[in-house]
Amino acid sequence: YGQWLAWLARNGQLDVDAHPGERVTPDRMQAFIEDLLQRVSPVSATMMAGALKRMLDVLATDADWSWLQAWVTNLKRSSRPQRNKFAHAVPPEFLMDLGLSLLEAARDDRVSTSHLVSTMARDGLMIAVLICRPDRISNFHQIEIGRHLLFDVDRYWLRFDGQETKTGKVSQGELPPGLTPWIEWYLHDHRSRLLAQGSGQPT
Repeated sequence: YGQWLAWLARNGQLDVDAHPGERVTPDRMQAFIEDLLQRVSPVSATMMAGALKRMLDVLATDADWSWLQAWVTNLKRSSRPQRNKFAHAVPPEFLMDLGLSLLEAARDDRVSTSHLVSTMARDGLMIAVLICRPDRISNFHQIEIGRHLLFDVDRYWLRFDGQETKTGKVSQGELPPGLTPWIEWYLHDHRSRLLAQGSGQPT
């Protein structure tokens, strides 16, 4: 909304005594969006236009902003990210190697304190598990042993109930058997060390 007011001021169209809804016209809005598109990406311009519309819903509740919502919807349909985020992505096999190398370094460490070794083991295991089961971070944070992390025959599983997932559906999947000894090593040796460094809160 500040961007909108600043644009009005730069163009000599800011009437400080006018009601917020009175300042908005289709012609002004079109010019504002065209100016945005000269300065920011189409995705950013769409987000800013949508934020302005939400502000007007609150500041000018009696007005009909359906035309502005239609503009925002059209902008969403036509805007495409300009940067290729996948070009900066690290191949999953590299990350898996990183996780396992941290676990192996923690296993072979003979110098660092037990706390630092346990931290290295934890970080390596987190990376390896997330590569094998890329659940949402909020789900990853809530893992409880025996509830979400389950063991069956020779491998561990991760399972989240529908009320715990964004889609409302059960999410479950197995972790490769190769991770089983690493998980058990962490749980039996390093988890207690890290808990001892904490505040004693439930985890």
